[in-house]
Amino acid sequence: MALAACTPAPSGTKVTVNVVDSQGNPVTGQAAVYQTGSGAWQALAPSGIGQYTFTVPSGETRYGFTVNCPTGVQASSMKATTYQATTTEATALKVFCPLAFSGSAAKVSGNYNLSAVGGTSLTVYSDTDLKFFSGATGPYEISSAVGSNRELVAVAQDIGGNYVGVKVLRGLNVTAPIVADINFTAADVPATGVVSDFSASLPAGFSVNFGSYFLSSSGVYTALLNSTSGTSGSYNKVPSTIPGDLHWIYAIARGSGGREIAHIKVRANPATESITLPAPIPTGTTVTLAKLPTFPISHLVSDPDFRGYAVLYLWEGLPGFPGGTGAIWQTFVSKGWIGSTTSYTLPDLTSLPGFGGAKPLSGEQASYLLGAFLSNQSVGTLLNSSTASLGYRTGLLHPLYPPRLDGTDVKWALLQGNFTVP
Repeated sequence: MALAACTPAPSGTKVTVNVVDSQGNPVTGQAAVYQTGSGAWQALAPSGIGQYTFTVPSGETRYGFTVNCPTGVQASSMKATTYQATTTEATALKVFCPLAFSGSAAKVSGNYNLSAVGGTSLTVYSDTDLKFFSGATGPYEISSAVGSNRELVAVAQDIGGNYVGVKVLRGLNVTAPIVADINFTAADVPATGVVSDFSASLPAGFSVNFGSYFLSSSGVYTALLNSTSGTSGSYNKVPSTIPGDLHWIYAIARGSGGREIAHIKVRANPATESITLPAPIPTGTTVTLAKLPTFPISHLVSDPDFRGYAVLYLWEGLPGFPGGTGAIWQTFVSKGWIGSTTSYTLPDLTSLPGFGGAKPLSGEQASYLLGAFLSNQSVGTLLNSSTASLGYRTGLLHPLYPPRLDGTDVKWALLQGNFTVP
């Protein structure tokens, strides 16, 4: 009897990665790589549309995954996301390509009337776009992802810039261009909640604002409902919600030297909310500037809610080249992956297929955002949850923006800077 030879499956822990676009649709990257332990990064082929798997060998827990998202041109205009974590924290990842969109869109248009709430301008938010319209009445037009049960969020402001109305258009069947009028009524005047005084956590010299955003159940881009300077007062919320709707209640404070601190609370039914800002990154903190910078990652690590560090690195990326809109590299390194280390250098992936532009050229203009990240959610939950996307406008997404989970709290302390690449 002849016995067929077989290759045994590698022993260890399997990590599953699902790569999705800005709307949560599966999308396959231009290229993907992974790392186990401190070993070399190596190419990783998809096992399905947007699906990747690899095994962290027995005795090892640390791993990394990077995808070059399917947007823009190759080379220096890379759009990449990296997660580095441990198998004890997360074995399932949902990795977002915030500037990618694999679906199709159609036009939603009609007329609007803000007279019932005294509005003089309108902002309309869809899941793929936002548009501003001036005047108390008039026509509007916006694009929306094709699908059933789509939603639009319409926000009215008066001549003084006050937010005077918010209306959610629900159940739109956007399978082709449709007409849907937006007529505000007295029932669309925002409800209000209260932010308790948080001045005790505001560092000296920091300016602060707080307010609210609304996230509709179908995933419409977060609609700004108001923003107010100060350390206490009222915020707006949608007067009538359904299961799946969420609000962000937020406070952001900015200080000297590119420092920023923030607290975001994700709530289905917010009321009186307490804000506590984290300690800012200390003045004098420096980043070692290079084509691949080295970042200090010791701030807030002893906080019980510390979950890791985020790095957003941007550079020109083929300036003047058609389609070269700049490179964006988002990275998150978890608490477990960091361990006792106090600095982090972005990995050099340029020798791997599809990552030849994963490093800027000398003389290009670059910027970075370094964030110590706190949350009441676990690393595993954070890295495998749908987020509230700001992606198509800014490219900023996970993990600096919290998951769509009621009861989530997220805090961060950021350091931002710009430099000419040496």
